[in-house]
Amino acid sequence: MTIVSACVLTACGNNSEPIADDVYQNGYVYTVDNQRTVAEAVAIKAGEIIYVGSTQGAQKYVGSSTIVHDLQKKMMLPGLHDAHIHPTGIVDVDVCDLGVESMDLDQLVSALQACRVKYQYDDKEIIFVLQWNSYIGNEPTANYPNLISALDAISTTQPVYLAGPDGHSAAANSFAFSQVKNAQGQVVGLNKATLANEFSQYRPFVAVDAEGNPNGNLTESAVHLVGVPNFLYPLQQNPQELPKIAKKLNKYGITSVQDAWVGDAELALYKTLAATGNMSFRLTAAQAYSVSGFVQQGKVDYAALITKVTNTRDSLRQYPYMKADAVKIMIDGVQEGSIIEVPPTLPTSVMINHFKQPIVNLSALDQGQVSLDGYVDLNSELCQKVRSQAEDYDEQDEVNDFMAIHQYHPSQCVAERGELLAANGDTLTLKGESVPAVEFLNTFVTKLDSADFAVHMHAVGDGAVRAAIDAIEAAKTHNKNSTLPHTIAHMQVVHPDDQKRLGALGIYLAFTYGWAIPDYFYDLSVMPFVEELTNLEPETLYDEASYYIQASYPARTAKEAGAILIAGSDAPVDTREPVPFSHMATGMTRNAKVGDEVFTLNANQTLSVHDMIAAYTINGAKALRQDHLVGSIEVGKRADLIIIDRNIVQLAESDDPEKVYEVYDTQVLTTIFDGKSVYQAPTQP
Repeated sequence: MTIVSACVLTACGNNSEPIADDVYQNGYVYTVDNQRTVAEAVAIKAGEIIYVGSTQGAQKYVGSSTIVHDLQKKMMLPGLHDAHIHPTGIVDVDVCDLGVESMDLDQLVSALQACRVKYQYDDKEIIFVLQWNSYIGNEPTANYPNLISALDAISTTQPVYLAGPDGHSAAANSFAFSQVKNAQGQVVGLNKATLANEFSQYRPFVAVDAEGNPNGNLTESAVHLVGVPNFLYPLQQNPQELPKIAKKLNKYGITSVQDAWVGDAELALYKTLAATGNMSFRLTAAQAYSVSGFVQQGKVDYAALITKVTNTRDSLRQYPYMKADAVKIMIDGVQEGSIIEVPPTLPTSVMINHFKQPIVNLSALDQGQVSLDGYVDLNSELCQKVRSQAEDYDEQDEVNDFMAIHQYHPSQCVAERGELLAANGDTLTLKGESVPAVEFLNTFVTKLDSADFAVHMHAVGDGAVRAAIDAIEAAKTHNKNSTLPHTIAHMQVVHPDDQKRLGALGIYLAFTYGWAIPDYFYDLSVMPFVEELTNLEPETLYDEASYYIQASYPARTAKEAGAILIAGSDAPVDTREPVPFSHMATGMTRNAKVGDEVFTLNANQTLSVHDMIAAYTINGAKALRQDHLVGSIEVGKRADLIIIDRNIVQLAESDDPEKVYEVYDTQVLTTIFDGKSVYQAPTQP
């Protein structure tokens, strides 16, 4: 893009139109208005768009003070909306970081020892490690039979914590497990005995070995029980790094975000950032909450809960680029389990049907291979006996005898669907018949809707998605005039019936499109628990006739039924980089190489380039209730704009189908926020 002198094409001041501060002309301006108009020029004054049209027509807004920018046919888009992201986690802070690399336990120990040398932790200091890949890798070795033994090799006298890539998973060493306190504040440790008693409600979230002892892996509420810090911890220790949030977002053309989990600590950081004048993005804070303290005698004090989130919303009125008119609700966990554990660790998602219980042959695991020997028959007389006489299978010799005969662990006879986390993980508070999770979810969503809060719900499994849809339907039935843009995020597995219901209710869907591709080793942590597979070959995993493939990230089906697609990177999950154009490209292709062959995760769900742009712009703006301000390039809206280095519409619609893959590498050249340039790509040498 070049900047040319003002008044080149017109006489200064010889018109009645307002004089623009900036005019961008000679470009491919994809406006995302209702007609998907493509213009050539945009004029801006005081941060507002005052003209959209031809280059010639823009000249009447040029005066002696106007800066005229020659786009040189480059593509201009509205600023992008990332509607499900955790911006406080995208900052690169100098701490031990494993970069989500897949490692076996020997490699993991080597990486952690290198961190110990680099960061010189003292003997009492918490060793806290970010971006550990909790779903791929971690294979046992001759030196380390399980994860906890690997972490104990780093220290047995101080906590060693690994934070997973998604906020749902973590790991800890034996010392950390030994320091866990009960409800009375007594140190009792988290172990086989306490898991069977005072911590029994955490049992689904603590992975165990064949003997029933914790193996180091933790999910959901157990992460907090063992005291694992979250990924916000490093930034809280280094608040001087806060401006990097805005810089990174703007580098990717992101000018509006919804932080999908904002508690008091996160809000304090954003207020600090705003006070520095470095808030070059619009923030919608989806408020986290806890029901702890709001339940007495089995009854939830909904009025007090609503008052709390309302007070937080009101506290941001003085901040022009911040609002908190949404509430985050966690409905389930994650779809990933582990088939290399004994017994296999189940997902923490919520499903309509029971998880399948694979019988896995690990004899060649040291060569990086596993095979599938079949599935446990949960309805068999044997499994019924195990469930009814569980006390006969709780001693190690009994377990060993059972496994020697049947080749699977007796605990695999348990029929599990996952547990609703509608109270954001406060399973203790809502456990029991007096306040069932479904009742809480439906009632709370209805009351939030009445109080003018949009809900943003995490739902991964098909059972969780159904519960989320039911709750939104209940709210819309009760509040018949409600038009709030309630959103469901992730939706990794959606039953075909519910794909239609998403559309019928006009629900906003925050897919992370970059996840909707084949990833063989990742998929081994998911599909064996959903499908009864005959083997673990890619041709079997990606069979488009299977339920999982048909139900996985059903973007196009839901859109065609009437749902509204938006986009969320979920960064720093997987990577700290939000990479919106990579997500757009994946949404259009949904394929990847597995070995030497390309497989697709259900080609019926691919989207057009126009769908993807709308998801990141006008639809995102509607979801965040700011489409009157931004989301399209139209007169009267604020000038949140980006200029990119290639025309992604022409690439995606080229006669050469390979051209779409060039969208992956799209770079942002300029980001304009509220009329001001806040990012310029470095000039190429």
